[in-house]
Amino acid sequence: MTAEQTPLASPQSPAISRSQLIRTALLSIFINAVCPLVAYNLLTPALPEVEALTIAACIPLVDNLYSLAKNRRLDVFGVFMLLGFLVSIGLVLLGGDKRFILIKESFLTGVLGLVMLGSLALPRPILFYFAAHFTAGNSPQARAEFENKWVIPYFRFVMYLMTIVWGLTLVIEAAVRSILAFTIDSTETFLAISPIVQYGFLGAAIAWTVWYRKYSMRRFRRNQTLEQTA
Repeated sequence: MTAEQTPLASPQSPAISRSQLIRTALLSIFINAVCPLVAYNLLTPALPEVEALTIAACIPLVDNLYSLAKNRRLDVFGVFMLLGFLVSIGLVLLGGDKRFILIKESFLTGVLGLVMLGSLALPRPILFYFAAHFTAGNSPQARAEFENKWVIPYFRFVMYLMTIVWGLTLVIEAAVRSILAFTIDSTETFLAISPIVQYGFLGAAIAWTVWYRKYSMRRFRRNQTLEQTA
């Protein structure tokens, strides 16, 4: 099978199983997202917010240093979480209007969305590296197989489209929450509406991603069958 015939989502190689991929992804999320957030929430009552955020940010930082030393590669998801904590620390240090504190999460999602859209100008969009991380884990063989799919035009189209959709979703979510923060006078009302907006956008993007992944796999297999019978 040539590179052009490689399926969009081929069965996992013996080097790394599906269960290993799931464990790797869950471990990355646990270390870089769950642990820092739990640490921040536990430390906030006892420490100033800047100190609590700094300690929480050390968790994805240490994990990335370990990944860099062991695998000669950064954990992309961990880098994004670290960036989020650094942005939050900067906002707290700047102080200012309480509205900026209320939407500090949207600063993060907005920045990430802009980074995604900006990565469209790079040789490969950033979502490609996200997909490689969660699909291939730390297996060099599985990662090489995934990266070799870049030669397939339809695979590149899928990566670019998903990057655009997620980039726009994060930017629009940040814009909507920011507008609400500066137009709704009641903090209680904003805190009630804000999660609905935030998780509504993210939930819609995740649902679309799940659907589109299945659709793109079916379309690729159909096109491959037509090419083989032509």
